[in-house]
Order: sequence, then structure tokens, then C-alpha cells
Amino acid sequence: MDYPQLNLNKVEGPKATIKTNHGDIKIQLFPEQAPMTVENFVRLAQKGYYDKTIFHRVISDFMIQGGDPEGNGTGGTSIWDHPFEDEFSQELFNLRGALSMA
Repeated sequence: MDYPQLNLNKVEGPKATIKTNHGDIKIQLFPEQAPMTVENFVRLAQKGYYDKTIFHRVISDFMIQGGDPEGNGTGGTSIWDHPFEDEFSQELFNLRGALSMA
């Protein structure tokens, strides 16, 4: 099994930069493994949906959560104006530095 997260220098496809007041976070997106999730993220970002949002949950040395326009973790919307199915892949997994969607 191929795990693209472990070979980022070989991965092609969209990338994004999350700009924060503590520095930039560069991310690799995986449209082959999560096509709807990537499309939703990219199109919302292009519309400025995430601009000026905050990390509403920060646990030192563990994780940050953000991207909610309300700033409280209650969620937002999708480009389709309704929820969509979670996308799981045996090729992707949670590891230090992974970006996930809830």
C-alpha cells in the first residue's frame, strides 16, 4: 500500500497555505483520496470563507481546530449548502502534522 503522506516530495496536486499570526502552515491536499473534501476546502478558500477565522480550540503540543466562521466550533457550510459524506481512505491516516476535517 502506498501512503502519500509519507512521501510528500513525490506528491503532486493542490497545496494551500494557511496564514496565521504565528507563521504560515503549508498543507498538501489529496484529491484522489478525498475529492469532495478537497473541492469543498479549495472552493471555500477561493471565496474567502476562511479569511479572518480563528483557531477556536488549541491544545499545546497536540492539535488546533479552526475554520469555523462563527469561531466556536459549531461548524459552517459546504459549497453544496448541505453536509456531505465523510471520506475515508486506507492510504491516509492521522499522524503528526496531518490536516483533518470534522
